[in-house]
Amino acid sequence: LIMLDVSGHGVTAALYTFVIHTLLQEVFATTSDPAQILTILNNKLHRLLINGKFATIFLGIVDTKRKQLRFSAAGYPQPILRTAR
Repeated sequence: LIMLDVSGHGVTAALYTFVIHTLLQEVFATTSDPAQILTILNNKLHRLLINGKFATIFLGIVDTKRKQLRFSAAGYPQPILRTAR
């Protein structure tokens, strides 16, 4: 699960979103640890984003067999888990 918000509007924000999508595909090929993915992504974006631009992201990996959600977030609040009773 990925929720992403890029600062700004228009073409610039759309291009940053495309760049982040491309970088995520590249990083997913090397690891499936959400915290490590966001650390690598942050290191790459730090060099690409101009001053004043930023992105917030929630990245979660759902393991349906183990009924687990592993996640990491940058600029997002902690998720709330709601279960059926």
